[in-house]
Order: sequence, then structure tokens, then C-alpha cells
Amino acid sequence: MLAPYFSNSLLQLFLEPLTAALLGVFILGEYLSLTSWLGIFLLMLGIAIVIWSSKSSDSKKEHRVV
Repeated sequence: MLAPYFSNSLLQLFLEPLTAALLGVFILGEYLSLTSWLGIFLLMLGIAIVIWSSKSSDSKKEHRVV
């Protein structure tokens, strides 16, 4: 079953621009617009939803009786 590997790869793909933006702010002292901060928030919210739904589907599989 390859689904967990795809979700891990996609998660890393989505985290790359987020990490670059946050490192730019905190290490390089760059400034982001309000729109950029809103995008960062929405990206983090989307990642949290993916992780939460992944964990809830894994727990449902464990309790399933075959």
C-alpha cells in the first residue's frame, strides 16, 4: 500500500515553501506582507488537517475487525 508514502512526500513538498519563508523572516530579517502571512496560516492549517485526517483514518483501520 503506497498511500502513506505519497502523503509523506506531499507533506514534505508543501512544507518546503513554508520553511523557506519562515527561515527568511527569522534568520534573514525579511518582511512578509499580510497576504503572505495569510498564505502561511492557510498552508499550516491545511497541513494540520491532512495530518489529523491521516491519524484518524489510521486509528479506524486498527479497530476494524476482519
